[in-house]
Amino acid sequence: MTIFIKIIITLFLLLSVIGNETTIRMAKPESGLFSRNAHAEEVLRLALDKTIPSHGKYKIVYTNKMTRNRAMVEMQEGSIHVYDAPTRMEWEENLIPIYFPISKGLLSYRLLLIRKKDQAKFSKIRTSNELKQLRAGLGSQWSTTKVLEYHKFKVVKSVDYNGLFQMLASGRFDYFLRGANEIFGEFKNHQDELSNIAIEEDLVVYIYQPIYLFVTPKLPGLAKRVKAGLKMASEDGSFDRVFEKNHGENIKKSNLGKRRIINIINPLLKKDQTFVDGKYWIDPLEKSIL
Repeated sequence: MTIFIKIIITLFLLLSVIGNETTIRMAKPESGLFSRNAHAEEVLRLALDKTIPSHGKYKIVYTNKMTRNRAMVEMQEGSIHVYDAPTRMEWEENLIPIYFPISKGLLSYRLLLIRKKDQAKFSKIRTSNELKQLRAGLGSQWSTTKVLEYHKFKVVKSVDYNGLFQMLASGRFDYFLRGANEIFGEFKNHQDELSNIAIEEDLVVYIYQPIYLFVTPKLPGLAKRVKAGLKMASEDGSFDRVFEKNHGENIKKSNLGKRRIINIINPLLKKDQTFVDGKYWIDPLEKSIL
């Protein structure tokens, strides 16, 4: 009888979990044919789908768009629950980082959006000191911005992500650093209205930079769920399939093996990065990837 009662209780608890629906609040993603948030959300949904049997159903609702600084405040307060971002120390210290680089380090490889007429100027660049003579355009609260400012690059900043493309086209700065995981989609979004911009042909700027999913400290259970789901997706190959679908073509288009690499050290990372594992990180310069 005791065993029977335990079985009934276990089934009741399992049905209660499956019957409940968890609401997850996120900041509204970027709009356009290509959204730089789309891969992160797909990976999050994949992790949550994997854990439906153990944690129940879920739904994602969106709040307003917000800057990254505001997003961190909202995350600390629990007003939003999950946010994807290139990591830096204050995010890891104030939120719950899921140490799983959802873009496999592809953001580390930065290509340049430039004005078409300036290609010859960039073709002559060989070193970071030479690149420092030109003006970079970046978001005022981005990790990349802090890295370049640390290294004394000339940086023109804006809080308006879409406005940066207009600023480049109008000559407010000389180049706009974008990850190999995002530049081709962004270029497609803007090429018709901004016909004078182009993807620079010769350079790749390497800044070691993982993108993590961060979870509000108010919901540690959700963090454990996402972490468990990502582990499952990694082990059964479904995460790799999502990555290949979203970024395989970007890697080919980047042609990184034929570009000159400019290495820039990222001073914003903790030294004890725990995710470093061959199965979570790729080197697009190696033929064996994907």
